[in-house]
Amino acid sequence: MSHQTDPEKRRAIITATIELIAERGFHATPTSMIAARAGVGAGSIYRYFADKETLIHEAFAEIAARMHRTILDGYPRGESIRRRFDHFFCHMANFFMSNPSDFGFLRQYFDSPFGIALRRDKIMEQECHNRDCESIGCLVQEGIESGLFKDMPMLVHVSMIFGALTSVARDYILGFVPLDTPLIHSISDSLWEAMLRRA
Repeated sequence: MSHQTDPEKRRAIITATIELIAERGFHATPTSMIAARAGVGAGSIYRYFADKETLIHEAFAEIAARMHRTILDGYPRGESIRRRFDHFFCHMANFFMSNPSDFGFLRQYFDSPFGIALRRDKIMEQECHNRDCESIGCLVQEGIESGLFKDMPMLVHVSMIFGALTSVARDYILGFVPLDTPLIHSISDSLWEAMLRRA
């Protein structure tokens, strides 16, 4: 670790923060423990981050950026709401399943005061007027306005989606349920049916 460049040390600190908070929670993860996991001196953390709260927000931003890239990979821009919804759900599920520490950190973050200002429908940090990318909230709003989805608040639909995602991903990570691509698509289909407006 003594030969690390500054960017490598910063990366090690963020990685250690994500792993430890996923394992132990915010309050049981002092900066001294983060430094030890990262292999840096305890005082080194404050060369890169003003305080622990800043470090936590930076760790969240790192995960959000990775998730953003994952969801945009092969995104079916311009296709049907159904096709885009399935892409969002399946890519998000695969991200959570493949990155258990990221998933554990996000659960801690959104269930704490740190995440209150960042609603789940803003998880990709995109506004609906930005045509370069869509958030799941924007996609749901499009479905509501077109009459495709039930006329419920957008956040209710989004909560249904993320509730299913986080519950299934948690049970997969804990080894309670096996998940494969066909089953993930079946869960997506079930959510889609639950959201549809019926004549």
